[in-house]
Amino acid sequence: SIMSTHGEQYGNEEAATYDEVDATRVFSRTLVGALTKSVWWKEGLTMLDYGCGTGLNTIALSSQCSFILAADVSQPMLDQLEKKLQLDPAAKSKIHVKKIEPDGSGLGDELFDVVITSLVLHHAGDNAGEIVKKLCSKLKPNGKLLIFEFNPTEKTRKFFAGHDHSHSHSHQHGDSHQHHGHSHEHHGHSHEHHGHSHEHSHENSHQHSHQHSHEHNHEQQKVDLNEKTTMVRGKHRIDWLDAPEVDKLLTTNGMKIERTDFVELDVQLREMRGMMDCFITIGEKI
Repeated sequence: SIMSTHGEQYGNEEAATYDEVDATRVFSRTLVGALTKSVWWKEGLTMLDYGCGTGLNTIALSSQCSFILAADVSQPMLDQLEKKLQLDPAAKSKIHVKKIEPDGSGLGDELFDVVITSLVLHHAGDNAGEIVKKLCSKLKPNGKLLIFEFNPTEKTRKFFAGHDHSHSHSHQHGDSHQHHGHSHEHHGHSHEHHGHSHEHSHENSHQHSHQHSHEHNHEQQKVDLNEKTTMVRGKHRIDWLDAPEVDKLLTTNGMKIERTDFVELDVQLREMRGMMDCFITIGEKI
């Protein structure tokens, strides 16, 4: 079905430039931080990174894990990961890369101490429940599952509403700069990246900002909080999942919710800059 191949199509289209997108590094740092500050985190655990993409999380965590299975539906994403591993023998020695099917089949029989899946479920559509079930089944007793997702708040929806019109956020620059210090404290962004992304975002947005009326901009900013699906840049679909829905998927599959972290992130995503809400849910296999 179209549903099941959506993540693959997304991965194939985005793979070549994925690591250049500032937002992906911010998401990765946030996930790695949340995971490694957990009281149970220790060196030498085995991990499945489901929907690993180009392996930002995989590589960042490899030095602390004894083994990571990096699985994705997109071959171009995995090709990017393999390229990076050629240059990183230490990471390469810990990571096994595997192409899997959209329904999660092809993972093999191995059980893991930790399973992580970052920004995967919103591509899964009707498969989300099946995938969570599959991931829970890959855990050892007391194993942990970490899910990182966009939180479908008004703020997050407004961020994505601007995707089809790169000018739609150009009037909010003041707002995002004010928040900037706040996000440095919490998320330890590298200043170099941000210096670069400011320039980039000003050039891009301001070129467009005077060619369109303000009404159009505000029109674009109205979001429907009940909308289950949003199209981004006219081609990528987000099937929204909130934290209670993720909790339900976990508890249905015999997991105990350990904690949920709600985080506000300041991100540059392709042509857009702004604040969005995300959440990280960690469950334990009982």
